[in-house]
Amino acid sequence: MKYEVRCECGKPFSVTGADAGTSLKCGCGRTVEVPPLHQLRTAAGQNVLSPALRVETLLLEGKLPGTRKCAVCTRETDGRSRVAVECARGILKDDGSSRDQIAAGCLFGLLFGGAVGLFGANRIMSGESANLKAVGQDVAFTLPLPVCEGCQPTVTKPTELRTALRHIPDYAALLDAHPDAKIVLLG
Repeated sequence: MKYEVRCECGKPFSVTGADAGTSLKCGCGRTVEVPPLHQLRTAAGQNVLSPALRVETLLLEGKLPGTRKCAVCTRETDGRSRVAVECARGILKDDGSSRDQIAAGCLFGLLFGGAVGLFGANRIMSGESANLKAVGQDVAFTLPLPVCEGCQPTVTKPTELRTALRHIPDYAALLDAHPDAKIVLLG
């Protein structure tokens, strides 16, 4: 995407996100500082936050769902259903350490650590210390969904819930960013 920055003399420059944080030389001799990407996006009216972070922020501020219209029939309602949306799960991955590397580490620990090193070696070799690394993070929400009493029985399956959630713009953006999200009605 192209963004515009201006020199103090008024001359416009077209920049991209890759130019963020750099400097340009204007024909007038001045240096034009290109703002960080989040400032360029804000100035262009773009959302700076990811949909997940935006939903999290709005939930904490009590601003969601942001409407009293039933997500099915659009009638005014104070009824709410709670919907669990699991967008992503962090996983534990083997960090690639081989048994030979572990054994060498144990030997080193035993030689230089004495009894403490032997204890550590025993724990590692017995598998109590895993060579796992956390990759990614959990992204899950409990979302309030406005649903009137008459429509509540019709919105119970994941496909129906997904359709209803899409009536709330911030929820729709979240589902667009995480199309494989698991959705479950909590009540």
